[in-house]
Amino acid sequence: MSKYKIEVTVNIVECDEETVAKPIELEDGCYQYTINGDSGESIDDCQIAVLNTAYPAIRDAIARHMEKVSKKKVLTFSGAKQLGVNEHPYLVDGAVGRFTFDTHFA
Repeated sequence: MSKYKIEVTVNIVECDEETVAKPIELEDGCYQYTINGDSGESIDDCQIAVLNTAYPAIRDAIARHMEKVSKKKVLTFSGAKQLGVNEHPYLVDGAVGRFTFDTHFA
């Protein structure tokens, strides 16, 4: 049976960058959210900003992982060399919000 390691890093650092309206995904797949100083010094606002940054990152990580699991299971059980992608992505309404990922067939 496979085992999976989950790694999470959250950094809150002071900066001189412009604030943004919502978290943005960086080229490396990380998410970043620049908030104003008052929000960064407020426990409630800071918690909300961290969660608003984490949720899209979590959804993307789970979606990428489940797509790999789909590919692995089809390859393992069918022995196929090529996979097809199902026409409709799999939709999840989960604890971290709504996300989709592709599933596969032999």
